[in-house]
Amino acid sequence: MSSTADPGELSPTEESSDPGEAADGSRSSSSQTGIVVLGMHRSGTSALTRTLNLLGGALPGSLLGATESNPLGYWESSHLKERHDRLLFDLDTRWDEWTPIPEDWFESAAAAQYAEDFAAFLHKAFRRKPLFVLKDPRMSRVVPLWRRAFDLAGIEMRAAISVRSAFEVAASLAVRDEMAPSKAMLVWLRYVCDIERTTRDMPRCFVRFDSLLADWRNVTADISDKLGVPWPRQTLRSAHEIDGFLSAQARHHVAPDAWIEKPGVQPWVKAASIALGDLSEAPYSPSALQSFDSLRAQFDTAATAIWPALADETQAIVQRDAQTRHQLKADRAEAVGQVERLRTELAAREQALQESERAGERLKGELSGLERRVSHLDEALRSETQRTTDLRRELDAEQTQHRQEMDRIQDALRERSDEVQRLGGRLAEQEEELGREAARWRGVAQRLAEEIGAKTRLALDRARSEVAAITSELESAQAQRMQALEALAAHRDQLREFERQGTRLRASHDQAIEALAAATLQAESLRRQLGEVQKERSDVAARASELQDRILELQSKGDAQKARVNELKAERATLRAAAERADKELRKTSLARERAEADRAELQSRLGTFKANRAVMAELLAARTAAVDALAQEVAELQAARDGLMASASWRITSPIRRVEALRQRLLKPVKPSG
Repeated sequence: MSSTADPGELSPTEESSDPGEAADGSRSSSSQTGIVVLGMHRSGTSALTRTLNLLGGALPGSLLGATESNPLGYWESSHLKERHDRLLFDLDTRWDEWTPIPEDWFESAAAAQYAEDFAAFLHKAFRRKPLFVLKDPRMSRVVPLWRRAFDLAGIEMRAAISVRSAFEVAASLAVRDEMAPSKAMLVWLRYVCDIERTTRDMPRCFVRFDSLLADWRNVTADISDKLGVPWPRQTLRSAHEIDGFLSAQARHHVAPDAWIEKPGVQPWVKAASIALGDLSEAPYSPSALQSFDSLRAQFDTAATAIWPALADETQAIVQRDAQTRHQLKADRAEAVGQVERLRTELAAREQALQESERAGERLKGELSGLERRVSHLDEALRSETQRTTDLRRELDAEQTQHRQEMDRIQDALRERSDEVQRLGGRLAEQEEELGREAARWRGVAQRLAEEIGAKTRLALDRARSEVAAITSELESAQAQRMQALEALAAHRDQLREFERQGTRLRASHDQAIEALAAATLQAESLRRQLGEVQKERSDVAARASELQDRILELQSKGDAQKARVNELKAERATLRAAAERADKELRKTSLARERAEADRAELQSRLGTFKANRAVMAELLAARTAAVDALAQEVAELQAARDGLMASASWRITSPIRRVEALRQRLLKPVKPSG
């Protein structure tokens, strides 16, 4: 085990330009605080580190670049990673082994040398940084070294521990490193056991990865409270940056409900998961600490006993791997022949693509036909709209004519009312004169009571004749009403004709939609064919990846095919755009037709209202005319009676008196229009 180390190898000379850098560079190291982000690989340590960095914690220089498995970056020093790998190699272990590191080694001279190297790294990397964040999952195995290094540098150390379920970590490592889930869970258990034991007597907090993604504001506030560290950069800009960063986190593996109860999950993993849940709420929960003490003792004993046998098995696996490599070389030669066959299949697929292109041309022709049909439908709709506009003009003209007629009727009514008032005045004068004459003849009226009865019957007969005349006038008004109904029926027939035309337009619209659906099905068929071709081409690329001698030739072929597929995709996008335009035009046609139907319904409603008003006015006019005629007739009879009274015998004098009384009673009653 090497005991020498060169601090210069860590290369911490690049100073961070993070937002957490203090404006005053004169701070002493005693005022510095460093947050160490600990946790198992694939546990969300990168996301937590970047979040704390955006809140003001500085990062070291020479950061690792992003990779396919972590496209948003690791946010850790590449030199520090290399130093940790060398340290683990000196300890005859690796990051993915689950055996414990002997505790007495941390008291050795080699450990002291590493601690001094790390202290020098802290001085150079975080000079004038009051708050910084340091992360490398490998630190989780050697926390005692870093605690000694922080003490040597005079910097306060805080621990933010990222926690993720063993199930999700194992699933992620299976994809990235092809690691068996059982081994991944044991490695996860080793990391969490070491972290929990070595951070008990220092400020720490446990951060659940899913909680960070769901509500980072509350999580970071909890970290600040538990670690006693205020965030230097709490601004709207930093919040916006964190929202954007965490929203882009690709969480491909989510543990199912009750995963901890599934078969194959070790009891130690179950116990550690439960205890970590308690520590997330209370970082120093006595029951959780007791649970970790028990399972760690069992786990260390088992690991020490089982690992030698596993090491022998690992050596055998290495030998089998060498044999496998030899077999792969033989398979490689066979694969060359397979590539030639695949090239032949690829040529056949190219021919199929050409046929797909021809089908696309046919589809273009069909879409052009659909566009022409939509154009015809537009012309028909415009014609129908013009006809509706003309009908509206005709109805407006007719309404204007009827309004003028109503004005004339109202003028006639006013004239009749004036005449009635004049006749009423004359009648009042005559009643006053007749009253004086009636006073003289009251005695005569009493003697001629029987004659009055006879005259009364005659008056009733005249009233019946008047009723008959009024009935005749009502029949005439009814005839006029029937004529108006016939005109309304004619308008209703026109409206039915408009509805039949709308039905024909809807049928044309449905036919256009069916044609568009057929075109869409053809486009879907082309997409499926393209998908099959792309899938087979991907299989060819996967097989040819093992053939290094042929890779350039296959890549050039693949690029040509990709360009061809892109052309087909572009044509498909053009066809889809044409279909969308056709659908948009059809929607416009439907909207115009709905507006025409709404206008037609409004006109019909207005016409019905006008006709109803006209019928009511006609009835009022008829009733008023009948009343005026009856009044004029009574006045004429009164005048005739007065003339007869002056020249007739005494028995004829009393009859006009009774008639005047009856007429006055009738005039006192208000005229009620019919309807």
